[in-house]
Amino acid sequence: MRRREWVWIACCLVALVYLNAYWCRQVFFLDHIGHMNSVHGLWMGFARLAHTAWHKPTWWRYSYDGMPFEFTYAPLVPGLIAGISRLTGCSLGRAFDLLAGFVFCFGPVAMFLMAREVTRRTGWSFVATLAYCLITPSQLVAPDAEFALRHLRDARRITLTFVWDDVPHELALALVMLAILFLVRGLRQRKTAPFLCAGVFIALAMLTNAFGVTTALIFMLCLLVSWDSGDWKRNAAALGVCGLLAYFAMCPFLPPSLIAVIRRNANLSSASGWSWVSAGVLATVAGVGILLWSLSRHWSRHVRFFLFLAWVFSAIPILAQWNLHFLPQPERYKVEMDMGLTLLFVFAAAPWVDRTPRLARVALAVILLFPAAAQVREQRRYAKNEIRWSDVHQTIEYQVAMWLRANLSEGRVMAPGTIGIWMNAFTSQQQFMGGAFTTLPTVPIQHPIWGLQHLEPSSQSVPLAMLWLQAYGVDALVVPGPESPEYWKPFHLPQQFGSALPLLWRERDTSIYAVPRTRRGLAHVIPASAVVRHEPPGFFAVDELRAYVAAVENPASPAAEWRWIDDNHGKIRETLPPGAVTSLQINYHPGWKAFANGRPAPIERDGLAQMVIRPNCNATCEIDLMYDGGPEAKLCRALSLITILVTVFAAGLPRRIRPASWGRTGRDRQPSPAN
Repeated sequence: MRRREWVWIACCLVALVYLNAYWCRQVFFLDHIGHMNSVHGLWMGFARLAHTAWHKPTWWRYSYDGMPFEFTYAPLVPGLIAGISRLTGCSLGRAFDLLAGFVFCFGPVAMFLMAREVTRRTGWSFVATLAYCLITPSQLVAPDAEFALRHLRDARRITLTFVWDDVPHELALALVMLAILFLVRGLRQRKTAPFLCAGVFIALAMLTNAFGVTTALIFMLCLLVSWDSGDWKRNAAALGVCGLLAYFAMCPFLPPSLIAVIRRNANLSSASGWSWVSAGVLATVAGVGILLWSLSRHWSRHVRFFLFLAWVFSAIPILAQWNLHFLPQPERYKVEMDMGLTLLFVFAAAPWVDRTPRLARVALAVILLFPAAAQVREQRRYAKNEIRWSDVHQTIEYQVAMWLRANLSEGRVMAPGTIGIWMNAFTSQQQFMGGAFTTLPTVPIQHPIWGLQHLEPSSQSVPLAMLWLQAYGVDALVVPGPESPEYWKPFHLPQQFGSALPLLWRERDTSIYAVPRTRRGLAHVIPASAVVRHEPPGFFAVDELRAYVAAVENPASPAAEWRWIDDNHGKIRETLPPGAVTSLQINYHPGWKAFANGRPAPIERDGLAQMVIRPNCNATCEIDLMYDGGPEAKLCRALSLITILVTVFAAGLPRRIRPASWGRTGRDRQPSPAN
């Protein structure tokens, strides 16, 4: 490129960064923006407690009775929060604010760079990105609430970034767009280096959240079908190998078992589960895509690419309005929808505008300048109101966490809603909930979670709920009432618990109740006959559960002491009579190994998905438990290391492949007059 072009690109980048930083500038100076109705606290909790989990298998004991760390959430955003906090010495809240502000400014930069690389049109790429920053076309066809033309001007991206939970989603989209930039360059030049760079960004997008996986796949498919069909096999191989190597490089944090869990949990929800209707919807979207491909065969390639992006990402949330879907959480794809529609509209109109007289183009720019300036002022006003400082110490989430740390720090607590989401941002409390539902590792634990929040007005409801809590080693229950500051208020009838459970603490219509237990702790000596053999099919299937809880709560049974040494290591001391086993109220995983008095002891999974240890001891028994991730974690880490080493080695090989046909035709540089 000529020097003038570089200067023009730099000016566009500076303008985009300045505009977005102008909107959100106070976020770079606040310690906390104060929106507790989000999962920001979840990421801060991971950043605070992950320790060595970023580079070795680690057991996360703070959510859902324990799970592998990779099941909690994609690690990139929590890892960045931890890194920023450690490097700058600032609080986790301030670190998140800095990251959110960076992502807000970084997304438009990535979009501009991708559009410029795909189209070679710097000016129109800037116009498209500016339109993406100013308007939200998704609200015209798939509005969040009621339809109104004024919603076109909604500052939806500000809300998603700073009020709700889309920082990982927006970061993943930005990384995918940078990956597309290098894939386009690689397909043009047929050199190894651009594909390696693309693979790095695809891997980072996958490490950001689950949307990074599906978004990257859709982008790559749209790129493939919009490329020159004469060399589609070579192009498909290049894109496929790039995506596959990217997955291998990051698979320790998205192993096959986690993919299966995400799919299972999505299918458990009627709102997002896969069905024969989903297959029909997917076939319809693909069929319309084929029709668009046929009708647009003579269009310029970049417009075809944007057409396919706009169609797929628009179809997902639009069809979801009629409960037609083929992806989980389809309404969340409005971020990609806004991006695709603005790119399509701007670059479809660009050839027509280019043919108008220069004076007319100047007049059009001046006319559009006034509503654009008004929109900039309006979004700044909105951002100033939403991005605000608040004292987190005055929130109910912080107050509950501090009381539990002072009075029940070693216990397990059920705290639904925002209280559980934010708990580990403040303390190291072990929780029966407190994580993301999409990666909840076991099915049985979902029965009490659902049942307790939807109790019927019956005298047997609370005793049944307590039976489940005792079976999972829960010591206390946090119940927000209808006047509680807690945002979600998940309990259907919160007043039922007050008449049946001892009250430990109450403030601002938020109560902490004790769960009656004879023996506190997570390890118990029980008869082998009391082990739950079958997975309960629902909340009311408690036949085996009653016998198990009776054995756990039997005051005459020998005591068992469980103590955490660190996240991956625990110790049990007990006296084991003949015919007894050890029930450990922690989720079973093949990565756990047990040694009783120095000898290996088998670990089994009971019907509640918890651990049963058969130590084969005589009387006094000391059991060491250690977690190493299991065969899958070791295999994924070995595969990741091999992939990274081979890729780094390949990066040094000066290999050149036959030039791409797009690079020969020049149709990407001279769009068809019809488009």
